[in-house]
Amino acid sequence: PENAEAIITSTSLSVRKTAVRIKAPFAVKQGTVSGSIILTVRSAGKHASYDWEMSIDGAKTWTALSSTTQTKTTVTALPVGTNVMFRFRSLTPKGQGDWSQPLGILVK
Repeated sequence: PENAEAIITSTSLSVRKTAVRIKAPFAVKQGTVSGSIILTVRSAGKHASYDWEMSIDGAKTWTALSSTTQTKTTVTALPVGTNVMFRFRSLTPKGQGDWSQPLGILVK
Protein backbone atom coordinates (compact mmCIF):
# COMPACT_ATOMS: atom_id res chain seq x y z
CA PRO A 1 0.00 0.00 0.00
CA GLU A 2 2.83 2.46 0.71
CA ASN A 3 4.17 2.10 -2.85
CA ALA A 4 0.85 1.79 -4.65
CA GLU A 5 0.90 5.26 -6.17
CA ALA A 6 4.50 4.86 -7.42
CA ILE A 7 3.67 1.47 -8.97
CA ILE A 8 0.59 2.83 -10.72
CA THR A 9 2.34 5.91 -12.13
CA SER A 10 5.32 3.85 -13.32
CA THR A 11 2.95 2.02 -15.69
CA SER A 12 1.88 5.33 -17.33
CA LEU A 13 -1.49 5.19 -15.59
CA SER A 14 -2.83 7.90 -13.35
CA VAL A 15 -4.11 7.69 -9.82
CA ARG A 16 -7.71 8.75 -9.34
CA LYS A 17 -8.14 11.45 -6.75
CA THR A 18 -10.49 10.74 -3.86
CA ALA A 19 -13.52 13.00 -4.08
CA VAL A 20 -14.20 15.10 -1.03
CA ARG A 21 -17.84 15.95 -0.53
CA ILE A 22 -18.52 19.08 1.46
CA LYS A 23 -22.01 19.63 2.79
CA ALA A 24 -23.54 22.97 1.87
CA PRO A 25 -23.87 25.32 4.86
CA PHE A 26 -27.59 25.82 4.21
CA ALA A 27 -30.04 23.98 1.94
CA VAL A 28 -33.73 24.48 1.17
CA LYS A 29 -35.73 21.82 -0.68
CA GLN A 30 -39.30 20.71 -1.33
CA GLY A 31 -40.86 18.44 1.26
CA THR A 32 -42.68 15.21 0.47
CA VAL A 33 -46.08 16.80 1.10
CA SER A 34 -47.42 19.69 -0.98
CA GLY A 35 -46.84 23.00 0.83
CA SER A 36 -43.91 21.72 2.91
CA ILE A 37 -40.25 22.75 2.80
CA ILE A 38 -37.24 21.04 4.41
CA LEU A 39 -34.45 23.25 5.77
CA THR A 40 -31.02 21.74 6.49
CA VAL A 41 -27.83 23.36 7.85
CA ARG A 42 -24.31 22.21 8.60
CA SER A 43 -23.84 21.52 12.30
CA ALA A 44 -22.44 24.38 14.37
CA GLY A 45 -21.34 22.02 17.14
CA LYS A 46 -22.52 19.59 19.76
CA HIS A 47 -24.43 22.05 21.98
CA ALA A 48 -25.83 24.32 19.26
CA SER A 49 -29.38 25.42 18.63
CA TYR A 50 -30.79 27.03 15.51
CA ASP A 51 -33.15 29.95 14.96
CA TRP A 52 -35.15 29.88 11.71
CA GLU A 53 -37.04 32.66 9.95
CA MET A 54 -39.10 32.94 6.77
CA SER A 55 -40.24 35.81 4.56
CA ILE A 56 -43.02 35.81 1.97
CA ASP A 57 -42.53 39.45 0.90
CA GLY A 58 -39.03 39.34 -0.61
CA ALA A 59 -37.10 39.63 2.69
CA LYS A 60 -38.75 42.91 3.73
CA THR A 61 -40.17 41.35 6.90
CA TRP A 62 -39.25 38.10 8.65
CA THR A 63 -41.42 35.70 10.62
CA ALA A 64 -39.77 33.63 13.36
CA LEU A 65 -40.20 29.87 13.17
CA SER A 66 -39.65 27.43 16.03
CA SER A 67 -36.05 27.17 17.20
CA THR A 68 -34.53 23.68 17.13
CA THR A 69 -31.54 21.79 18.43
CA GLN A 70 -31.49 19.73 15.22
CA THR A 71 -29.78 20.75 11.97
CA LYS A 72 -32.95 19.96 10.02
CA THR A 73 -36.51 21.22 10.26
CA THR A 74 -39.67 21.03 8.15
CA VAL A 75 -41.99 23.96 7.54
CA THR A 76 -45.55 22.95 6.62
CA ALA A 77 -48.83 24.55 5.55
CA LEU A 78 -47.18 27.02 3.18
CA PRO A 79 -49.34 28.36 0.34
CA VAL A 80 -48.55 26.57 -2.93
CA GLY A 81 -47.18 28.87 -5.65
CA THR A 82 -45.62 31.31 -3.17
CA ASN A 83 -41.96 32.35 -3.24
CA VAL A 84 -40.66 31.97 0.30
CA MET A 85 -37.25 32.95 1.64
CA PHE A 86 -35.61 31.31 4.63
CA ARG A 87 -32.62 32.09 6.82
CA PHE A 88 -31.08 30.73 10.01
CA ARG A 89 -28.59 31.54 12.72
CA SER A 90 -26.90 29.30 15.22
CA LEU A 91 -26.52 29.73 18.95
CA THR A 92 -23.57 28.00 20.59
CA PRO A 93 -21.97 28.26 24.04
CA LYS A 94 -19.60 30.82 22.43
CA GLY A 95 -22.49 33.07 21.42
CA GLN A 96 -25.05 33.81 18.75
CA GLY A 97 -24.09 33.77 15.07
CA ASP A 98 -25.14 36.15 12.32
CA TRP A 99 -28.15 35.44 10.12
CA SER A 100 -27.30 33.41 7.03
CA GLN A 101 -27.76 34.62 3.48
CA PRO A 102 -31.44 33.99 2.69
CA LEU A 103 -32.38 31.21 0.28
CA GLY A 104 -35.61 31.27 -1.66
CA ILE A 105 -37.83 28.56 -3.10
CA LEU A 106 -41.14 28.36 -4.95
CA VAL A 107 -43.50 26.24 -2.83
CA LYS A 108 -45.02 23.32 -4.73
